[in-house]
Amino acid sequence: MEGTPMPLLFPAWLAASSFAFRSLFRALRFDFFHAGEEMFFSCAAGMAWISFSVVVLGSLGHAKASAFLLAAALTLCAGVGLRAARREAPAPPAVPSPWEYSVLLAGIAPFPLTWIPPFFYDTLHYHYGLPRLFLTSGTTRPLVHFVESHFPLGIEMLNMVGLAGGGYTEANLVGWLSHVLCALGILTLADRLGDRRAGLVAAPLFLFSSTALNSVFLQKNDPGVALFFFAFLYSLIPSVGAGAEARKFRVLAGALCGASLGTKYTMLVSCAATAPALLLLRARRTEGLAPERALRGSLPFLAAATAAWSPWLLRNAAATGNPVYPLLNGIFKAPSWTPLRMKILAGDAHTFSAMYSGPGDLWDLAASLSFFPDLELSGPGASLGAAFPLFLLSLFLLPRDTAAEWRFLRLAAASFLAAWFFTSWFSRFLLPALPAMALLSGRLLSQWSRKLAAPRAALAAAVLLCVCAQLASAEGFSKRMGMFNAWRTSFRLPGRPDRAALLASRFFPAYGAARFVNASLPAESRILFVGETRPFYFERDVVAPSPFDEHPLQRVATASRDPADVSTALAEAGFTHVLFNEFEWHHFGKSYYAGSWDRSGREAVERWIASLPEAYREKSVRVLAIPAGGGRPR
Repeated sequence: MEGTPMPLLFPAWLAASSFAFRSLFRALRFDFFHAGEEMFFSCAAGMAWISFSVVVLGSLGHAKASAFLLAAALTLCAGVGLRAARREAPAPPAVPSPWEYSVLLAGIAPFPLTWIPPFFYDTLHYHYGLPRLFLTSGTTRPLVHFVESHFPLGIEMLNMVGLAGGGYTEANLVGWLSHVLCALGILTLADRLGDRRAGLVAAPLFLFSSTALNSVFLQKNDPGVALFFFAFLYSLIPSVGAGAEARKFRVLAGALCGASLGTKYTMLVSCAATAPALLLLRARRTEGLAPERALRGSLPFLAAATAAWSPWLLRNAAATGNPVYPLLNGIFKAPSWTPLRMKILAGDAHTFSAMYSGPGDLWDLAASLSFFPDLELSGPGASLGAAFPLFLLSLFLLPRDTAAEWRFLRLAAASFLAAWFFTSWFSRFLLPALPAMALLSGRLLSQWSRKLAAPRAALAAAVLLCVCAQLASAEGFSKRMGMFNAWRTSFRLPGRPDRAALLASRFFPAYGAARFVNASLPAESRILFVGETRPFYFERDVVAPSPFDEHPLQRVATASRDPADVSTALAEAGFTHVLFNEFEWHHFGKSYYAGSWDRSGREAVERWIASLPEAYREKSVRVLAIPAGGGRPR
């Protein structure tokens, strides 16, 4: 990894990218509803551009802070050039009653969570772990033995810029900023659809959803996924039509669709699920338009989506021959992946529909997704909050004369929910649809308040009650996850790296081993992880095989059961040390390895581990030295 940190690299690049896209939008004379909408799309497009740039730079072998800084500077120069060339391009109208947007200040409340050091398993494994390995190697090409490195990693590319800049505290800004930008988009879309009050209701419901807060707290990629998908969904509304303005927004919608596809494979289904809603909106707005003309009008969208998504397809195709590796491998036949491994990987992602046994399950699921999270029903992602039951009501109670745009949002969110039901069970995978659900909830409450002639104070009180209920739900859930305790602790972390280290060590058993490795082992050391898959805190060249992928020791231990031969083979591969987590090794043996690694092979690994000299030990975690040149240790 490039040694010199560049603090504020991510915020600086985001500011430059947002400025550049604002200049581009004005040069192209985009007809934004007002300046707030322009800001939302400038920021969303700016983040998508950073993600795209990083994966391209990394594929060319330039995954390092200096390359990112140069790209940020070039982006800024492009923005300055566009601004100078646009001449008399008008600015969009100002935001009416801008003081009402002060509701976004509520987004400051979860900001202290950005001071929390990474500790969640998936974050240490690949949300931050993979960017760390990419920075160490200088490339974003897929890694052998690490199947997750083949996934679309658009948000992880943003995390990598933060890690290259100010470390994990800067990387944590990605999730928090995405969270707040979604709330901004909710307000601006409500303005476009003519119901500011709906946005003022929806923004707090989204900001204080326990699923959203939990995702920010655990540094997951879901807030960023939600931002790209919501920006894509939002941009579809002005993209439908026959005029030049609609064509501009179709290109923007396509680019944001590609950015969304570049975040998770699950977004393939999610983006496709918007098709029925888009067809409904198109039918309402373009009645009488010839089908061939409508098809031609879709080509800019498809071209932009393909261009934005292409880096992820190309890197996999170059590495394995399968552009969507490990999916569809029965067609592309990449030899490094087998049906058995796909079965193991899919076993961690079973669907709610597979667990469904009767109508009572739907009621329990609705309760779990609203205020009473049940780990067995909706996974470890807390609950969506009041927006979910209100959204379900909006499916039936919004008036028949509701405008086509609201009907579009309603059908798109319902289609997303249906797709989720058949493809997942984690509540956090519903987060991309939550802004639309919250906005529909706000629309429902807004209309009710007008029909009842209720004062705005009464509506504000109802929203406050919903937020309190959501926070109470989050408090109950956090007894297992510790979010509120972490939030209180976070105020004591700035300027105290010792406290941050203590907090990280409480949840990551190999943290002490990482500090030993970073301080005591030579810079040229190469470490093989056995029974451990979380490389984030290690600043050496490490190979941390995914539990879903083949471990290097599987072939070595199968070829020879002699510990000396195993040491020789690994030494010839350049390994100098082994990190062994005994507890996790036995856990993997009972779960992920049970079907793909025979017991005698695992026992051979244990005999080899026992033959190696220890360099460090703390509880179940050991760092062991591989004898130079292999052979039998002395």
